[in-house]
Amino acid sequence: MIGLTSVFESLPDIFTLVVLQLVVIKYFEATGILLFPVAGSFGEQPYVLPILILAIIPSIQMFSIIHLFVKDELSKPYITLAKSKGYTRTYIFFIHLIRNIIPNIFNHSKSVILLLLSSLIVLERLFNLQGLNTYLFTYPEPNIIAFSLIMLYLPIFGFYLLINGVTVWKTGQRVEM
Repeated sequence: MIGLTSVFESLPDIFTLVVLQLVVIKYFEATGILLFPVAGSFGEQPYVLPILILAIIPSIQMFSIIHLFVKDELSKPYITLAKSKGYTRTYIFFIHLIRNIIPNIFNHSKSVILLLLSSLIVLERLFNLQGLNTYLFTYPEPNIIAFSLIMLYLPIFGFYLLINGVTVWKTGQRVEM
């Protein structure tokens, strides 16, 4: 499973986008059933496939990051001690292990958000979507750019403040913003 994740993680985003579009097109040619629209036009916009692709790309990276942290944490002495005391694997995982890896996952999630936003630019072009990037490039006025970027940044920042508060409350560990 990890070898397959490494392969998917090493593929460029644009390659993944194009391959998934081609898979949908080839399936349509073979069966006559269009699973999802693959490009935007005047009347019909593709929503399902871009959302799936935008979810898959960062999910692969998050999976490998979480796997590395869990693997590293399982080799620590307190896990061995907890096993020797007779605690179940489930108890150790949810009570001890997750509590210690959440701050690290939180710190690495910022790079995943950056990957998500950079993939969004390519995704809008390949699917012919009229999204935020198209809007920013069509109207390159400072007021519009500033307002658009603030409206994009504020929900992400609010989400990180919320997660930071919950992390400090649950684990007692302060996380760098």
